[in-house]
Amino acid sequence: MRKLFFILGIVIGFVPNISWATALKPQGKFIQKNIKIAQEVQFCLSIRHPKNIELVFPDSSFDFSPLEFVSKEYFTTKSDSSTSIDSAVYTLTTYEIDELQTLRMPIYILNGKDSVVTWSDTDTLFFLTTVGKMPNPIVLQQNTSLQRIEYDFNYYYFFTGLIILLIVVGVSLFLFKNNLRVLYYSWKLDYQYNRFLKQFEAKKEFQNTQELQELVWIWKKFLGKLEQQPIETYTTKDLMEFYYDNKLNEALQKIDYCLYAEPTNIDANELLNFGKHIVEQKKQALTNGK
Repeated sequence: MRKLFFILGIVIGFVPNISWATALKPQGKFIQKNIKIAQEVQFCLSIRHPKNIELVFPDSSFDFSPLEFVSKEYFTTKSDSSTSIDSAVYTLTTYEIDELQTLRMPIYILNGKDSVVTWSDTDTLFFLTTVGKMPNPIVLQQNTSLQRIEYDFNYYYFFTGLIILLIVVGVSLFLFKNNLRVLYYSWKLDYQYNRFLKQFEAKKEFQNTQELQELVWIWKKFLGKLEQQPIETYTTKDLMEFYYDNKLNEALQKIDYCLYAEPTNIDANELLNFGKHIVEQKKQALTNGK
């Protein structure tokens, strides 16, 4: 019996707290009445209560369906001699397309270790659609002209490809540098010989000793580039000592006889053939790695 009276005492003591707690009615309403998809709206929640009461407003964990939480702004409590006003503004958005979207929110009134929930009235938002009413049947507009699409330049792939290309080129140069060296200098020798050949052919049919001197100078200049020596300044004796070639010696002696003694018929092909022979020697030396 004593235990029964104890329980009744607790219930009787708690009922007044529940009665005044439920009497406190929060005010909740949307500041805007219309909303579009992904547009933000504000919901204002406030309550007037006795100064000695502690309250807790909902945070981002509350279920705002069909809306979604964006942010919350809480305002400082305003009080007079006996009552206080607490308020907060919730910024919400929606991705639902229901024409009517409603919301009501709670405020938790603390009573010792327990709490009492009091709810605001339900307020309504009107969803504004951006798509007009579709005609039936739908009339499609034909447009067969192609629209140019601008693509953004992908710098990541560009620089990645450039780095890979540089690595491949670097490795190739390292592995095949000797072969590339032979190819390059062989091409250079052929290029020099072809230039010399054009100049030599233009002067080969000389008519006097001056033209013969010009022909010999062209030949010497070509040999100088091949040997990287000042052969243009070499005399016939110097050339004979430098090359030790019997056919060349005979050709040079005939040229000297024609220039300084008696003009005779000179076969300039001997000089041309010797120049080609030197080019082949240089190319063979490159192939042998000398």
